[in-house]
Amino acid sequence: MSVAEKNKIDEVWKKIFYKKRILIIEDEPGLGQALISVLEKYLDQVEVAKTSRSALNRLSRRSFDLIISDIIHPKIEGIELMKKIKDRADGTPIILMTYHPAVRHTFEVLHYHVDDYLIKPFNEEQLTAIILKALLE
Repeated sequence: MSVAEKNKIDEVWKKIFYKKRILIIEDEPGLGQALISVLEKYLDQVEVAKTSRSALNRLSRRSFDLIISDIIHPKIEGIELMKKIKDRADGTPIILMTYHPAVRHTFEVLHYHVDDYLIKPFNEEQLTAIILKALLE
């Protein structure tokens, strides 16, 4: 992709999605910060919750247009967290991130209507493509 094409895509992103609010649930500080660095180029409101408790507290105070979450969290399984999120933010698209795409998780993800998943490590293009898809549906 040329620089001009990349700049055009960036401008479209900013026009359409700049005011969207995204919650990232990630306990790994380096990945959480990397996601913020990428997404703040396109979005005005990106928040990171480092724990499932923090994520649920944020969801009880405000709504989000998209939730991106690691599938494994200390103290609570990612799928259990998804059940609780769906109770509080039903209809909000959810993207799960994982290092280990296990079959059991795939079936549970489908059952709880998680919109998509990312296998770590992923690049900026993969991340933005999945977010674009989730926000447009």
